[in-house]
Amino acid sequence: MKDIEYKVIRFLIFIGLLFVNYHVLMLFTSFIAPESFLNDVRRIGGFFINLLGIHVLFAFGTYFYSRMYLNFKIKFYLLGLSIITPLLYLFFNLEYLHTIQMPDISIIVASFFIINLFIKDFKYNFIWHYLNVLIDPFYKDDVEPF
Repeated sequence: MKDIEYKVIRFLIFIGLLFVNYHVLMLFTSFIAPESFLNDVRRIGGFFINLLGIHVLFAFGTYFYSRMYLNFKIKFYLLGLSIITPLLYLFFNLEYLHTIQMPDISIIVASFFIINLFIKDFKYNFIWHYLNVLIDPFYKDDVEPF
């Protein structure tokens, strides 16, 4: 494994553990925590953790299935699902996002990071490298983008 593959796997494992820990926390705290606390945690963190968690589930499937050499079409279907399902989750929860009361500074900071990612992506192709690591077991690139 190359350094870029380690970084991608560490990212996927981190988000996957965050996704699992969030759901375990919600399971155990639902018995003892006040309802207002649970609503705030579900409202703010739950949406974004679930959005990334859905992507990670299919991205892990893509990564591991591409290394099994069974059927090459399925890894592309899994890659498509890792992109489409978070977008569908976002689309179906737009009304829910509209009802969340968030401070303006948090929206500005999140927008800055997203815009910065897309600007850097044109120069360094972060997303293209990430997708190539997921699909191609023999991906070789001399430039380490991360």
